[in-house]
Amino acid sequence: MSDGEVIPVIPVPRTKKAKASVWRDIGVAETDYVLRLSTVEDTRAFIIETFGIREDSDGRGTIVLDMFYYAVQFCKEYNFNSEKTSCFLSILKQIHEMAIETPFGNIKETLEFLKDLILCHSVHRPPFSLGIFSPQEATAVSNYFIDSYFRHFKMYKYVFNPQVQLDLTINYTAFPNSSRESGKNSQSTMADAFDQDSSRTQQNEDRFTAEDDEKQLEVSDQAPALIVGDSNPDGLQFDSDTDSMSALKRLIRERLKKEMGQLQASVSAQLQRSDEEINKATIESARKQQSAAAAAKKKK
Repeated sequence: MSDGEVIPVIPVPRTKKAKASVWRDIGVAETDYVLRLSTVEDTRAFIIETFGIREDSDGRGTIVLDMFYYAVQFCKEYNFNSEKTSCFLSILKQIHEMAIETPFGNIKETLEFLKDLILCHSVHRPPFSLGIFSPQEATAVSNYFIDSYFRHFKMYKYVFNPQVQLDLTINYTAFPNSSRESGKNSQSTMADAFDQDSSRTQQNEDRFTAEDDEKQLEVSDQAPALIVGDSNPDGLQFDSDTDSMSALKRLIRERLKKEMGQLQASVSAQLQRSDEEINKATIESARKQQSAAAAAKKKK
């Protein structure tokens, strides 16, 4: 990294505290106006102007526009007044902002924030919470978010979050590059690094008998760069600086490969658990809707 280079900070998943959000992002006059609009074009134009949506090459503006448009249609379907519509759109905006604020998985934190927001606007206990939604409306709002936003949670994360890649650089400080130093200095440094191993290797070589020498020659014919010894945990000693550097790099690569495999397995397990949570919530929401519909038919 060069001097003065700015390292980007990647935010990690966090929890948020819900607060009352009536008239937070859209005022009384604007809410009354959007509820009176009857055409798709007028509604979309109003949403673009009110929420400052900009078109881009990635299609993010179109996705946000569709998200708010169908939210307005939901408010009209359930006959929400201006206060409830403003509150619902603000909740949607806050949930979306929290979901895309980090490239890491934060579906659990976002769901908890949604529950707190709905509860904060379903119980009248000012100034901590306001009774904006009735229990039936609160259930409908919860089902809407589960069936629409959280069903496409991964899509929102993919589109609105930058891709994060691990750029790993290893500096072999104990083994300097020979091209930067003279051969004499490089050999001296390597000799200091392996001084203890070399002395032990010499002691082991003194113990060899004539029969051991013949076996050692056979080993040397097969792998000239390796000498059998007892000082190394693997039973191997390096005969040159190049061989020791290659072996060290090989060991590091193998270790990194193992760690990355474990990390990939962990991420896959987390994604699977997230899918199971979303599917479970979706099934429960569908069951509640069916039960509510059946109860409504019985009353009629």
